[in-house]
Amino acid sequence: WNELHGLAINNDVAEIKDSVLLRGTIVRERSELSGMMPIHKACMYGRLLAFQELQELGADLKSETNWGSNCLHWVVKGYNYHKNDDQLNGSQKMPGKYLENDYLDIARTLLKEAPRLLSRRNRKGLTPLELAESLDTEGKTCKMYKLLEAKKIEFEKQDIERSQLELKKRPKVRSVA
Repeated sequence: WNELHGLAINNDVAEIKDSVLLRGTIVRERSELSGMMPIHKACMYGRLLAFQELQELGADLKSETNWGSNCLHWVVKGYNYHKNDDQLNGSQKMPGKYLENDYLDIARTLLKEAPRLLSRRNRKGLTPLELAESLDTEGKTCKMYKLLEAKKIEFEKQDIERSQLELKKRPKVRSVA
């Protein structure tokens, strides 16, 4: 655990930059027990500005904790935890509150930059979508679940289209009779 973990939770972008650039704090340092990096904390607490700053400073979006949870797993966990506590409101000026759109924007960025995160399983064997489904007490109605489900369908369609293109590119084999 280094100071970036706390700064990520507090969404303190200016201090994050100073910590790395002036004091040499390591962006990819893991906490001893959990293996969490500051980027995981930003995801878990829905701190969009801290997430963006850590990403710019070289954070590994594909990293996993000791539990096999990646950044997308942590976005889902944090979103659902705070959604159930009715804490998803406020503004960037109210750092104690959790913003639904910030969680969703982090998830969108992760899905754009590292789409394979959606299919990665944690140590419990759950993908982020399966985790969202298991945590969604409203029965597949939360925005996070819908976003992940839509992306999964989109990625599956892209895979089918790629496969079809590959089949068209293959030379036709003529049978000799």
